Amino acid sequence: MSNTNDTSKFISLILCHKPVIYTVRAGRMHRDGFKFYRSVNGVWLTKEVPVEYLAKER
Repeated sequence: MSNTNDTSKFISLILCHKPVIYTVRAGRMHRDGFKFYRSVNGVWLTKEVPVEYLAKER
């Protein structure tokens, strides 16, 4: 752990919260006209992902 109060609080927040996983409805985005680009290393990119295209996993 850190010897500074601010860093300790930050680390505590990280350790206490559960991760949240979202699925991006990329197919729907593509059908709705959003552009996707494939980077040199194979990662798919887009400028933005509006909230209506996100689904929270349980």
